[in-house]
Amino acid sequence: MKKIIIHIGAAKCGSSAIQNFIALNRNELAKKGVLVPSQKLDMEEPFSGEQIWFFENIRTQENRIAKLKQRFALLEKHMDAHNLHTLILSAENISNTGHLASDLEEAVTGFDPMVVFYVRRQDDYLLSSWQQWHLKGVESIERLLADAPDIMFNWYAQARPWADAFGDARFKGRAFRRDKLVNGDVVDDFMSIIGLNLDGLQMLPEDGQANRSFNEHLGDMAHRIQDIFDDQHDNLFFLKMAQLIGEPVYKTGSASHLMSLEDRMKIYHRFDESNASFKTRFLPEYGDGPLFDPPADKNVRELSEVEKLRGEIDLLTRAVYKLAQER
Repeated sequence: MKKIIIHIGAAKCGSSAIQNFIALNRNELAKKGVLVPSQKLDMEEPFSGEQIWFFENIRTQENRIAKLKQRFALLEKHMDAHNLHTLILSAENISNTGHLASDLEEAVTGFDPMVVFYVRRQDDYLLSSWQQWHLKGVESIERLLADAPDIMFNWYAQARPWADAFGDARFKGRAFRRDKLVNGDVVDDFMSIIGLNLDGLQMLPEDGQANRSFNEHLGDMAHRIQDIFDDQHDNLFFLKMAQLIGEPVYKTGSASHLMSLEDRMKIYHRFDESNASFKTRFLPEYGDGPLFDPPADKNVRELSEVEKLRGEIDLLTRAVYKLAQER
């Protein structure tokens, strides 16, 4: 029976690195018997290693199970014709769409499935998702936390429908922690748990980090001009600033000035029960330790309002100077 790997996320847990890697090595993976389908879950361009918008669009459609079965039948036919044994899907937006779990389980009955789900500490996930999406339209981090549905941060609640649908033996929960990942790298970890070696495959360039976080001072400025964004996926402002001033637009280090240690600890303990349930069911090898180490001083960058303003002025000065040079 052909295998199917369904990478369901979560968002901000190394998904872009995994997707970029399998897209980069699509042809070499085919030589190893592995099929990486297109964005549209078929064999038509583009091939980016993910099917995010395909699943976003199909999740509310009628007869979606029949449509999914049709896509998988075509992919299976292609696999037969090219002697391929494994199919890899990746869409980090479906981890919190529980009804798709049973839909996909029914649609892939011709395959031997494995579901892969990475999770990270909730305060880190909150800040990363704020920088990626929510600063473009939400009033504040506090408002995001207050208004967001609990499932947005509850990894066990997201995992349960998938594990129930496919069975615990076919569900691989992983903590997005360097000390728990194979070689401290999410790509190495992913390839290891799905049983593929890296021989002959091209590594992602060290200077081409996937989906890099932007400088938090730049994010603070963008948050004050939310009207320039079409929606939370509109990254044109950040891309233009990256083209203009280069490396300074990206964040260095992991510490953040956006949340105090006290607030991080509140979020951490808010999910003690669900994180313990996730660890007990999916990662019992962790033993008595918690799913995540608690937040620490190293995670917090304490800045005064003057220091924050200086950080913003630094970026603006670089941008003005760059524009002056180009005149």
